[in-house]
Amino acid sequence: MKKVLFTVILLATTFAAQAQNNYYDAMKAYMKACPSALVGMDEKMGEALKLVNQNLIKDYNGMTSEQLVNKYMKDQFIDDMLTEMMIPVVEKNATIAEIKELTAAMSTPAGRTYQEHQKKLNSQNKVIEELCMEVMQDIMAGNSPKPVAVKSGIPQSYVNLYGQFFKLSELQSTIAPMANAFGDKKDTPEVKKFIKFMDDNVQTIYLNLSYGIMTADDLKFGTKVYKTEAWKHMMKATTEMMQDPQSTALKIVLAYMRWLEAQGVTLTTN
Repeated sequence: MKKVLFTVILLATTFAAQAQNNYYDAMKAYMKACPSALVGMDEKMGEALKLVNQNLIKDYNGMTSEQLVNKYMKDQFIDDMLTEMMIPVVEKNATIAEIKELTAAMSTPAGRTYQEHQKKLNSQNKVIEELCMEVMQDIMAGNSPKPVAVKSGIPQSYVNLYGQFFKLSELQSTIAPMANAFGDKKDTPEVKKFIKFMDDNVQTIYLNLSYGIMTADDLKFGTKVYKTEAWKHMMKATTEMMQDPQSTALKIVLAYMRWLEAQGVTLTTN
């Protein structure tokens, strides 16, 4: 009886490990097909890890701080992001079949073109960050920021297409979690006013940024993908990950520290 029980446990463990490996492989293929998802995130994380180096490293083992960060970002960051940050959340919301469905869509010629343009669009995140700073400064000064107007020269046909695309993209749902970045200040009147402004204007902000980068065909492709249950489940997972950005960042930092030790780097005990 004990042998039978042991065999059952061994088989269950093997199947569980295999399922985990299959999920990892599916997610890694998805990230390879969707490189635009990392634009901005990798740069910010790289800068954050340089600060970690300044505070925690005692002996760099013959490398500079920048060399260490660059090596980590190239060799290990994607794996750590998948295992520490993404997979634990995504696997609760999307199946392997759904991840493969999205990967296949993004691997088509239309999908690759969409990704190229989306990557270029995501590189404009600094424009949004600057706008956010201006809006917050206005609010802190006691002013009411002016609503964002549609940029002149954008055809109504494009505005209409973008409206359909935006509605399905669930970008709107990413605004409310932004309040969490303010920590214990998130419930102050100023932060609430800021979130309300962004919620009211986010569609126009992205419309203005998208015109000239995202083509009408891109918007049609995106709209088609965004209608799928697979995409809805992936966006649900993304929103969940954004609920606690500090905890998410900490997981990567801890993974980075483990990687540093494996490289022979001496960390300070202070």
